[in-house]
Amino acid sequence: MVKSVVGKYKDLVSIYPMSTLTASKQLECFNEVMTLLRNVSLNVVGISVDNASTNRKFLVDCLCEGELKTCIIDPVMRQTIFLIFDPVHDLKNVYNK
Repeated sequence: MVKSVVGKYKDLVSIYPMSTLTASKQLECFNEVMTLLRNVSLNVVGISVDNASTNRKFLVDCLCEGELKTCIIDPVMRQTIFLIFDPVHDLKNVYNK
């Protein structure tokens, strides 16, 4: 799903039904979606995932080259993409402090 940062636009981009999700399969889906978004001139500024182990492995191993970072550089567009990790629990922690 894509969502505008400054407006109400949101749209479903793709659905990948599968019985077992791995970080490598997630990387393939990510690359396909990023190619599509670049072709329709949408700029990706952030990626949000929950705390599932596959998502952690995808971020750390596939996007961050072994060490979790707060952002990555899109290799094609040369723009920063922020990694939002487990936003539900992040907001809960801020709310409860």
